[in-house]
Amino acid sequence: MEYNNPGRELGGLARLLFDKAVSLWYSAVLIEVSAGLLAVIISTIKLSETNNVVWAVIGFILLVASYYLKETFFKKYSTAETMRRQSVLSLSLDWPIPKTQLTRWRCLSGRDVLKKNEANQLEENYYATEENFGPRKLLEMTQESAFWTRHLYYYLKKYVWGILVLSLVFLFLIITFAATNSGSGDASLELVRVVYLVLSLILSIDMLGWGLRLNRLTDEIYSIEEDLERMEVEKDLKESQVLRIVAEYNCAVVSGFPIPNILFKIYHDHISDLWKRR
Repeated sequence: MEYNNPGRELGGLARLLFDKAVSLWYSAVLIEVSAGLLAVIISTIKLSETNNVVWAVIGFILLVASYYLKETFFKKYSTAETMRRQSVLSLSLDWPIPKTQLTRWRCLSGRDVLKKNEANQLEENYYATEENFGPRKLLEMTQESAFWTRHLYYYLKKYVWGILVLSLVFLFLIITFAATNSGSGDASLELVRVVYLVLSLILSIDMLGWGLRLNRLTDEIYSIEEDLERMEVEKDLKESQVLRIVAEYNCAVVSGFPIPNILFKIYHDHISDLWKRR
């Protein structure tokens, strides 16, 4: 299937690869949580030595599967991010994409992704800008991308911090209940031990790190948007000026956070409305 600009094809492939990578990431997290909960449950049940070994092997297999999915995620996410950057430069500055490089990216995308991209091409007006090829078009495309990314990170971090706070409050209440319950000392100690195992699981998932990382990313992108807005009023806009800010934005998102596709669907219309009002 022909594209009037290979950047459109590349942008569509990058979008689908991001979705695939994000699915791998959250699948890995789900498996990791399952392995941790399994360990907590097994620790509270008295089993034979043989059964303990069997469950230990199962837990190990789950952790290996989680590690494999995360490594696969990083590869696909990195490829998708590289493709996105090249797509933006091609669509905004009409920079050529070498044929050899394009065929390599098609190969890395896989048959399923290629078919989906052909069936559901990236729209020509995917970005709102109506500028012709040049630095101003690149600026406006980066503004729109940064706007969407910052808002999605903002809503995602609300969920992350909310889940973390609720988990800690729940654990605190259980510990308090166990400490004040004088009915059975052994049962209270066992309950506290389970609580600390669950707390260790929460820390190993690093939800606190997720929240802090999202805080930092939203602040960084907000600063980049301010720089782009100041640059927007310049009449004689230089390509090198815009590329410098674009490079800063790329550095922020290359170490970004995987955004669940369901979150994008939930807030799509709302963020789209906010962007139009901007």
